[in-house]
Amino acid sequence: MKKVFIDIGAHFGESILKALQPCYGFDVVVAYEPSSLGARRVRRISEPRLEVRQMALGNKESIVTLFGAGHLGGSLYGDKQGLLRRDDTEIVTLRRASTELGPFLDEGNEVFLKINCEGGEIEILQDLAFKNQLTKFSSVYVDWDSRKVPSLQIAMLETQELLVNYNNVFHAHDFEETGWLGVEHWLDKTILKSSTPTYRLPEHNFLRQPWRSIAFLKKRAPRVFRLLVRVRNRIRL
Repeated sequence: MKKVFIDIGAHFGESILKALQPCYGFDVVVAYEPSSLGARRVRRISEPRLEVRQMALGNKESIVTLFGAGHLGGSLYGDKQGLLRRDDTEIVTLRRASTELGPFLDEGNEVFLKINCEGGEIEILQDLAFKNQLTKFSSVYVDWDSRKVPSLQIAMLETQELLVNYNNVFHAHDFEETGWLGVEHWLDKTILKSSTPTYRLPEHNFLRQPWRSIAFLKKRAPRVFRLLVRVRNRIRL
């Protein structure tokens, strides 16, 4: 039996860096990220417990288009509001969530699931509930990005109603902050049983060089870091 953290919608690994902290005791950390850029960034994390799977999860097996690929908030839904660089698209593999995550649950592991996938949470949660897998997770954290997708408003309300009786599901709005800080608060509450700050390793310790230096610069000299990012983005245009 292992303690497993699964991140659906890993982006650049922000929540992964939280989950790798020794205080949570995860034996296995799995990152699902459909964009090739995001998957490459997550693989820069130097940690033997980490496994990166480049795919999206839903309620079927398919090949789909990722809009805003590689950018913050990239989504499988082209009508998502506030989508950055909508025309930057990438063809990605979509796997059924119950099929992909089932083996982790069948082994009797203690599994913590974080879902932040810009609208994809609807299909994932419905599929896991339909297959009677949702109750098998020790805890589930859901960031409802579907609120930004006009075509998903009814489905979101139906799914939230479906989850009312699941006491292992936490919503991002249950905490003061969302994003990776919300994930940290969720893990503190469910694993450490406390919101009291505990000792944590500097996150750049988990990164390969030269990304340790970049992360250190981001923390200690944020203005310089933002300037370098703007220059990099102009070069990429």
